Amino acid sequence: MNTSLLLPLYASIGFVEWALALLRTILIIRFERDGKPIQASLAAATVALETFVAMIVFANYATTGDWWIAGAYSLGSAFGSLIPLLCTKRRKEESHD
Repeated sequence: MNTSLLLPLYASIGFVEWALALLRTILIIRFERDGKPIQASLAAATVALETFVAMIVFANYATTGDWWIAGAYSLGSAFGSLIPLLCTKRRKEESHD
């Protein structure tokens, strides 16, 4: 399949991976605060899912050597870290009003 058709998929994968990374961080912070074992288990499962998703992209990049894959994945990752943070900031501002 043509790589250019898959670029939105790679961007989506990057987005999901970084959103999962932020979720993992939140779960770890909550575990340190609350001490609930389920939060630690969810954080570990999230790391496994993040790694699996990243390896899919890396395997495709390694076999094709196509820099567009890396670029699309990086762009998706940037938005995956930015959008949840902006949503969190907006929720905090709304709760203070």
